[in-house]
Amino acid sequence: MSEQNVNWSNLRCLYAEDLKGKRLNEYFKTDFSDDVFDTIGGVVIKGFGRLPRRGETTRTGGITFKVLRADKRRVHLLRVLSVERAGT
Repeated sequence: MSEQNVNWSNLRCLYAEDLKGKRLNEYFKTDFSDDVFDTIGGVVIKGFGRLPRRGETTRTGGITFKVLRADKRRVHLLRVLSVERAGT
C-alpha cells in the first residue's frame, strides 16, 4: 500500500513504513515532527518508548494505535482505534 492509496475517509489499518508523518499530520491535524519521525511507525515506537509487540496499544498525539504486525526491528501494520481531534 502506498501513501497515495490510503483511504483517508475510512482509515482503519495502515502500513507503518508507508505512511509519512507529514501526510498523517495533514489528515489527523497532529504535529508529529517529520524532522524526527520519518514514518508513523517511528511515532508509535516513540509512544511506547521501545519497539512494541503485536497486540499492544498506545495513545500518542491524540491517536490510539494498536500494533497488528511487528518484528524485532520495526512496526509493520497498525490499526487506528480512535482519534481525538482538537476542538471536537
